[in-house]
Amino acid sequence: MLRSISYGAQDIANSLGYTPYAQPIVQIATPTTGQTVAIQSTTSDITLWCKPAGTLATLTIAFPSSPRVGQIVRIGSTNIVTALTLNGGTIINTLTSFVANQLTSYQCVEAGTWGRVS
Repeated sequence: MLRSISYGAQDIANSLGYTPYAQPIVQIATPTTGQTVAIQSTTSDITLWCKPAGTLATLTIAFPSSPRVGQIVRIGSTNIVTALTLNGGTIINTLTSFVANQLTSYQCVEAGTWGRVS
């Protein structure tokens, strides 16, 4: 007698040793000039959306301290940021300012190294 066996996607993923990551996270910040905003330390993809009250002369954004290779971080701002500093490892093709409503992405390409993808 044949018996039907059905497996869900999660069963297959578990059998292959794959651990799915949580849903992407959106972190909202309302920075002021000269502030440092730290992106949440997570292994999920994350978007940092800055909503300053007006144009910022300077802003520093600190990337996650223990990212997973392949993780995507998106950063954006509703207002102009004249001088932007990104830190937290090696950042390839770093962005140095924002125009209003700009969003850009970085991907962790190896431990401690982020590459700009858009």
